[in-house]
Amino acid sequence: MATAQSYRRLLGAIRTKFAGDQTMLLGARAEVRTHFYNNAAATGVAQLAEMRGMADEAAMFLTQNLQQAKLQDSGTYRVTVGKEQMFKADGGAPEHLR
Repeated sequence: MATAQSYRRLLGAIRTKFAGDQTMLLGARAEVRTHFYNNAAATGVAQLAEMRGMADEAAMFLTQNLQQAKLQDSGTYRVTVGKEQMFKADGGAPEHLR
């Protein structure tokens, strides 16, 4: 059950980050699906916990560290930074974003 939650969390992060970019969305989903299917036979408790942790870490990385630029009509790209990406130098979120 926890593995399915990690899988869904990762797919949700992919869906959010690559919304509007069908190529990246499909590619990232295929990559995640391949990794999960390749490890479907894993049975060790420690091994499963490690793999779930890696999936959760990947979802967090996508959510907090990845921002996709969008092509504007003018031919330039624009990046909109969300509060998930705004951190102080010490690693904590600014007070007004907590």
